[in-house]
Amino acid sequence: MNDQSHEFSALPLQVPDRFGVYLWWPQDGTEWIHPDDVDLASELIPSRRIFQRVKEDETWSRLVYGECSIRVKPTMWLEVESDGYLVGDRVEIRSRMGQQRPAIATIEDMFWSRQQKVVEYFLATSGTVLPLPFQFADIQPAFKLDEPMSLRQVELAARSKLQ
Repeated sequence: MNDQSHEFSALPLQVPDRFGVYLWWPQDGTEWIHPDDVDLASELIPSRRIFQRVKEDETWSRLVYGECSIRVKPTMWLEVESDGYLVGDRVEIRSRMGQQRPAIATIEDMFWSRQQKVVEYFLATSGTVLPLPFQFADIQPAFKLDEPMSLRQVELAARSKLQ
């Protein structure tokens, strides 16, 4: 082996983000939650909210839900398949052959439907949250033309074209 191959083996392994829900309180007590995040965790968990789990270090993972973020130790949760969207993303409501009124909206909440086994999106237009949930087929990414697209936005656009 040459010296260059040893350089690559020292790089940390990238763990992909995971998505899931805490439909129940994972354990007795709060030892699994970072002490600074217990109050916020108590407000967010248990629920059908879909969190993005980002590995931080050997002890803690960060759960992200829009502007909210809490640190937790590994716990039992229900991992779900992500459509790629996150709370706060701009989307366009598809007309679906005139069945829906098209509009630009923001994802306000993402919930897991246990019955349908899909993500339900609650959207806001002009600051008002729409009363009924939308699913992946009902929306597509909406981007600002004067801003460059991120890699995640490019992937979302490609995924929505397959619908």
